Amino acid sequence: MDSSAAPLRSLQSQSGQLPVGFDPFWYEGATFGHEYPSLHMEDERQWRAEDLEQRVLDNARAIWNRFTERTRYEVNERAEQLRSIGNLSALVAGFAMTSFLQFTFSNSETVKAVILGFGISTALVVALSLNSMSMCGLIQASVFKVSHSFICEQEEEAFMIEAWDFAQSFTPGKQPPQPRRSFSKFWAMRCEAEWRRAFYMFSTAVPLVLANLAFASWIKFHSLQGVAIIMSVMLGVGIMLFGVMQGHWFSYIAGPTSTRKTQRMPVLRQPAGLPFDWHLPPRFSSRLKVRGSQSWHRLLSTLDAGQGAGAQLATFEPSGLMGMLGFIGCDCQAEWVCQTCQRLSAALLWQGNHLRKSSFHERQQQQHQHVAGLSQAPL
Repeated sequence: MDSSAAPLRSLQSQSGQLPVGFDPFWYEGATFGHEYPSLHMEDERQWRAEDLEQRVLDNARAIWNRFTERTRYEVNERAEQLRSIGNLSALVAGFAMTSFLQFTFSNSETVKAVILGFGISTALVVALSLNSMSMCGLIQASVFKVSHSFICEQEEEAFMIEAWDFAQSFTPGKQPPQPRRSFSKFWAMRCEAEWRRAFYMFSTAVPLVLANLAFASWIKFHSLQGVAIIMSVMLGVGIMLFGVMQGHWFSYIAGPTSTRKTQRMPVLRQPAGLPFDWHLPPRFSSRLKVRGSQSWHRLLSTLDAGQGAGAQLATFEPSGLMGMLGFIGCDCQAEWVCQTCQRLSAALLWQGNHLRKSSFHERQQQQHQHVAGLSQAPL
């Protein structure tokens, strides 16, 4: 070996730095290669911890975004519901007031009971409709004023803290945290009873309008009783039809949520704890998909024997074990990974580590040979 390589080796041993002109990528294993595996594993552990922390944050953000979207949808739904009933109540009240103000009669032979019924029905229609319209307007204003407080920055921060604490102390079967305040709770506690009362008043005003028209027909056509009878019968049929429709749709509009007869979708699988199963491996319904018709039991025996799968696992990382298992799948329905999956994961982990170590040693030998050739060459 040339004597000019001695200063180079002393420089390397003293400072641990590379001379000018050398590539540090291939040279790092020659001088301090014995420290590289431990440093690399420490970096991987740190990156893995940061990646898990980011995943927890992303999962919490996904649940929060879903909560905000559901809140916006509920607010818009309730606002449209209140707006529609309020507009219909205003229409009914305006019709009753207009018919009363423009309706005149001068016949003293009209039965006083008919006139009394006409006056009472008119007053009830106007009073109920106006109260229903006013109540819907007030509830709608309250909804718009309070709804933004459920998705404000303070609520988001509190939920993120709870989600982080939950992820740190998670055990299988624990339920995920939910926002402390929600629009659905506010509606159930403050608005549901008032909304039902407004809907009851509107539902009572509609048949009273038809009854008011029946009384008006007897006053208007007092000399033509046949016409009054026909109008009264037709309006009575209309009242009965309204009652049938009211009975059919009442439970869906103003009835309690627990009594609504809705068709439930079939449950494909039981939840494992979290909405997205953050900390649990997925349950698979399909078998392992590999080349040809090879089953995953055959692949497991191949991995146990240490044969094959070299090209498939050349880029395999131990941190991506669940991703590999997610690709191949299994038919287990256990709460955690079944014994076969654990055996398969251990085989995959051993194979991946073996390939990584062998590739690292080969690269290290090539670096040593290259450095030895450079040190022997004259400078």
